[in-house]
Amino acid sequence: MLIPVKLLRDHPLQQQLYEQLRDLIISGRMASCTRMPSTRMLADQFSISRITVLLTYERLIAEGLLTTVPARGTFVSHAPPLQPTRPAARCGSNTATIPVSAGRPDARLFPSGRWRALIRDALDCRGASLMVDHQDGDPALRHAIASWQSTSRRFAVDPDQIILTHGRQRALHIVAHTFLHPNTCVAIESPSDPRAEALMASTGAAMLRVPVDDDGIRTDLLPHGPATMALVTPEHQRPLGVVMSEARPHALLAWAERSGAVIIADDVDGELRYDSVDARPLTSLDRAGRVIHLGGFALSLGPGVQLAYLAAPRSMIAKARAASQLIDDPTGPRGHGSCQSAGSWCLRPPPASTAQSLSQPPRHADTCAAAALRGRHPNRWRERRSASGLALSGAPSTAIP
Repeated sequence: MLIPVKLLRDHPLQQQLYEQLRDLIISGRMASCTRMPSTRMLADQFSISRITVLLTYERLIAEGLLTTVPARGTFVSHAPPLQPTRPAARCGSNTATIPVSAGRPDARLFPSGRWRALIRDALDCRGASLMVDHQDGDPALRHAIASWQSTSRRFAVDPDQIILTHGRQRALHIVAHTFLHPNTCVAIESPSDPRAEALMASTGAAMLRVPVDDDGIRTDLLPHGPATMALVTPEHQRPLGVVMSEARPHALLAWAERSGAVIIADDVDGELRYDSVDARPLTSLDRAGRVIHLGGFALSLGPGVQLAYLAAPRSMIAKARAASQLIDDPTGPRGHGSCQSAGSWCLRPPPASTAQSLSQPPRHADTCAAAALRGRHPNRWRERRSASGLALSGAPSTAIP
């Protein structure tokens, strides 16, 4: 790697090298995680002493611009400080900048070493078999998901009822393609996830927006006649964070039987838990085969790991599988065999899996964020807490400073 640095012999070489490397890093021209040349290589490039390069690197490491990884080398830091930062505010302070997002984990918690080891184990154990195209995705991962749902989520499903997809939005596309067309009707929560709502609307189906209260979707306001589908988030409503009360799931399932509708239980935040599962999955209460469970791991593993799945009743699996073959990209999750295989190792017993290790954000951070927002905007936000985290709902007229 050639570094675009120009050194003048009539000026101190170490200071020139330091200043120019620092400018390259801070300006972003040397991207985060870029591997730096060795001190010997850089010294040879500029015909200078190796000790000059070594001292320069040490200064940049001390400033947090470079980092050294044992046995690997020196790298540009993940987040070089572009400017002096304010000290972090204590809980209750009104001076902190608070990032607010729905269901996004702290990327710093991702156990990259553990994930790398899982990928390596998958390659060692599975080898060329990872390149085999499986119709519904990696069998080992489907078996692991089925076992995990049975032991941790309390509903029984067979591996052949599970279809792996390249992310949650792709899974929603599959069910929309399977059941909806311009002469159908779909009930959705109001408010709901805008991307899911836009996808349902794109099918041409009639959209019925059903309000959500503190107990979940208002089942008394569902259509009385025939309906095709209801898209709900019973375990952690998005964006309000409501957990469906004990009575509502039974009312929702009874409505589905009367109307002939299929229920898509979008378990968007199901793997994010502080400690225990505080609601039974809707699928575990379904006796008539009306519920398709949608789950995934992008929220706990990170958006870059696009693994999601559908668990469909046996009466619907053939239609869902046919839609999956039309819609899902064979170079997507099925081409990511090692990633899927690593996911199956995450879900192996004992339950202290990678997903679970990431699904326990600190309660103290939630408390501080809620206290700070209440202090700045006492009448704007409503706070809800559950085992899957803190939800703040409201209608801010301006961006939060």
